[in-house]
Amino acid sequence: MGLLVDIRESWANYLLTDQASGSAAYFAADPAIPVYTEKLKTIDQAITNAKTTIGLNVVIVTVIAKEAQNQIRGLYFKNILAIARVMESPRVNKSGVCASDLAESVAWFTRKFTYNGESPLLLENISLAPTKDGITYDVIYKLQGGVFTAPTRPAVQP
Repeated sequence: MGLLVDIRESWANYLLTDQASGSAAYFAADPAIPVYTEKLKTIDQAITNAKTTIGLNVVIVTVIAKEAQNQIRGLYFKNILAIARVMESPRVNKSGVCASDLAESVAWFTRKFTYNGESPLLLENISLAPTKDGITYDVIYKLQGGVFTAPTRPAVQP
């Protein structure tokens, strides 16, 4: 798994499973608030389903990796931006949580998360994102990370 995919998957997994921070209980409370990553093959359908049934979801994406440094050991990025995009359909929302509160909750529960146990996600900002329907907030984080082994291509199933 590549660096950017690993950051997204690790962060989503942390939000959904961390017992110590309370995030697992927060997201699992009925009705559960789904947290997706762009790796999900059916991401568009999952977002549509969440918007029409629960009215709220979070999608974690990695949008930029810059200030790259070629090193003897590998490739390192000093500035990676990762975003938790909170999407709400206010008329459908059955969760009891509005988009801005969920954005703050993502920020709260992420505050102790570190990628690979060494690179903390540093909160940059929470901002209202332009959208054609509903309400969307971006919870934007900055972190650092690197790739220290050659990429491998996964086997493809015919």
